[in-house]
Amino acid sequence: MTADVWTNKARSFLGVSIHFLDENLDRKSYLLAFRRVYGRHTYIVLAEMILSIQKEFNIKRSKVTHIVTDGASNFRKAFSIFGAPDGICEGSTDESANVHSTSIQNEDEEEELEIEEVLAPEVVEDSLYFPPETISESLNFHVINDDDEDDCDEYLHLPKQERCMAHSLNLLGTTDFEKNLKISSPRCFDILTSGYGKLKNFWALNSRSTVAHEIVFNVCKRSFPCPNATRWNSKFDAITVAEKHKLLIKNAIDEINKEVNKNIGGKRSKKLEQLSSMEWKVLKDYSNTLKPIAIALDILQGDCRACQGYVLPTLYAIKASFETNIKEKNFTSDYGLSMNECSLKCLTTRFEAIMKFNEENKELILASVIHPSFKISWIENERDKEYAQTLLINTYIDMANDKQKRPPNDSSQYEKTQNNSAESQFFKRLRQGERRTCTDDTLTLDVWKYLLQSIEDPNLDQVRGVPILEDIFRRYNTTLSSSGVIERIFSKALLVFTPRRNRITDTNFEKALYIQQNRDLLL
Repeated sequence: MTADVWTNKARSFLGVSIHFLDENLDRKSYLLAFRRVYGRHTYIVLAEMILSIQKEFNIKRSKVTHIVTDGASNFRKAFSIFGAPDGICEGSTDESANVHSTSIQNEDEEEELEIEEVLAPEVVEDSLYFPPETISESLNFHVINDDDEDDCDEYLHLPKQERCMAHSLNLLGTTDFEKNLKISSPRCFDILTSGYGKLKNFWALNSRSTVAHEIVFNVCKRSFPCPNATRWNSKFDAITVAEKHKLLIKNAIDEINKEVNKNIGGKRSKKLEQLSSMEWKVLKDYSNTLKPIAIALDILQGDCRACQGYVLPTLYAIKASFETNIKEKNFTSDYGLSMNECSLKCLTTRFEAIMKFNEENKELILASVIHPSFKISWIENERDKEYAQTLLINTYIDMANDKQKRPPNDSSQYEKTQNNSAESQFFKRLRQGERRTCTDDTLTLDVWKYLLQSIEDPNLDQVRGVPILEDIFRRYNTTLSSSGVIERIFSKALLVFTPRRNRITDTNFEKALYIQQNRDLLL
């Protein structure tokens, strides 16, 4: 499941979407609910709404692998307090704690309204969960069905939370990078800030003034994208396009400055400053340095294919890109090395915990190894590769014993498809020098057949038809790596919640959005 809060025209809504893999391992995504949020968006309000939605649709916690949200403090607190205690979720993907959700340190989360303490004073705030009676009293709604006491606990605790990886990478490219660069290379930070500030003035005038926009279009024969305050990708794309057409922008600024005395902005405007050659060079190095993060965000937010198995390979691919840049030292300015070293430090600091090969990261490791696009190609050293292989084999054996299944004697021939996409090229560096070993263990023969198949032409048919491999893939890759799906639903909500329909009732708004988003269910 994915969840997020959307606000428009002074009304707030909690959007919840549901995702699952069908019998062919094809992902299905649907809007589950889009409910009005009244008052302040405190953690207890969000917990109450999510629990009530699960109860309404009879979605037991044991059937939900994770709920993917952003890093907002109200969501974090809701799941830390109302989340299930260790070991209570029998049907969850793993008994271990979700390290990805809790171990990322130094997170600058979105600013939230001050949270009111509304719970009983005797409840310890930092405890893992509330006793059932405390939850019922605090939420002020009846979540226990007296006719089904065995299942009542399924609706008293939230499922595991999974932090949106796209949101974390956004923070890596903004807050982390800027803070560390300011400390490690103040001069570089000043030049970067100065150059970006001048471009912001250019973009602002270009979007505000029709005369300036006409001048830019006549000189450059094109328009230039403006950054969006909520998406780092837009800032990166805007800088990259501007640097690529810097000569045209220089000419456009000169032409705009000639018209300043004619009050093109409706009042006397200030002249736009030209960027210095050093500022252009630093901006180019900035674009080249953080390009891997931008590609990763496009992949993770692109569509529903970006499941949990993409998380670790994406992080290691970004790490490999930074290390290659530092080794090759192919920069346009003297500050390119500083920016790459700073980016690598930020990456290792923020994601150090989840990039380790240990039992706590079992879910993420298995999700990547069982994905045909990656397997063990992204793993850097032989010891970690052996650990991942052993982890997959042990999981296979455990599931075979638990479900009393035996693997088929003959594996089917798997169809290969050509994949020369930009995504394949992004992860190509990780596949160099890959080595595999084999074993004669008949019980795990299908595991080794799967591992020995090529990853250059990845296809889910490599796990289809092998029941236990299908179960492993389904268990660890049902969860998405980002909450981009629910955010795309917010974009569709704007098409329903138009100015001419701003008096639509909350119920009718939810129904209209539900019909638009889940149209295939109604055909």
